[in-house]
Amino acid sequence: MAGMPEEGLRRPAQQLREGRRISGLISTGNTYGDLGNFDAEDRLAESGEYHSDELGGPHYYFWSQARLGQITVAVVGKGSKGRTKDEVDGSLTQGISAMILRTSDELQAPR
Repeated sequence: MAGMPEEGLRRPAQQLREGRRISGLISTGNTYGDLGNFDAEDRLAESGEYHSDELGGPHYYFWSQARLGQITVAVVGKGSKGRTKDEVDGSLTQGISAMILRTSDELQAPR
């Protein structure tokens, strides 16, 4: 996962599908203990702007992926008219944290 932020730097704009694209991508990655990452072995995040022929834009875009053991979880959020960056971030943080907690519980469970 460590090489993924470099991919975002090489491609700061991406076509998702017809009529949908993201631009201005900024990628970060950190291992356990870096920048407040105390629940996953690796964590990646990418943020930028989402553009849609149908929904307009630019809207806030955020993607995050975390790895714990052999398990990788990911969330993606695309803002829209009337939604704030903080609302999108809050939902994504809640979602990925719940998945990592469940994964951690399962990996530590006796078999």
